[in-house]
Amino acid sequence: MYLRKRTVHSYGRDYTYLELARTVRKNGKVLQERLCSLGRLEELQGSDVIDRLIAGLARVAKDEWVRARALKLEANWSKEYGIVILVERMWQKLGLEEIVDGLYRRSPIEVPVKEALLCMVTNRLLDPRSKLSTYRWLNTVYAPKWEKLELSHLYRTVDFLCDNIKEIEEP
Repeated sequence: MYLRKRTVHSYGRDYTYLELARTVRKNGKVLQERLCSLGRLEELQGSDVIDRLIAGLARVAKDEWVRARALKLEANWSKEYGIVILVERMWQKLGLEEIVDGLYRRSPIEVPVKEALLCMVTNRLLDPRSKLSTYRWLNTVYAPKWEKLELSHLYRTVDFLCDNIKEIEEP
């Protein structure tokens, strides 16, 4: 569908009409078919009719567009995200990141201790479980930096904690 102007010559004068039309094919020929006349262009331009018509069409079109796409929406997966950010900010604010970083640099351990420890702390706050359950819990939260964590990293991080418990608790 589209808008078209049609000019009619009547009584020695030209009148322009605004029409809603569409293109159709009949008997192998392409034809323009008038769906409705919206009125004389001169009269429409002198009022707010066109603006109201456009606003109404936009409202309907947008609603229909949103509805049509909403029906096609499907959530393939969902994961918690906000709590991970919140715990990480608290972790940084308390200075735990700096403490663990300093101890990690002096340690011979070669696993991502900081990520594993933050993961386990977050799990303890939300849903305290064993290391194995914590590892499985990783699939329910969105934290890209934890994607490479392995179960062995969690166990090695507990060893790291045991070796450095006094330095972590003292400050």
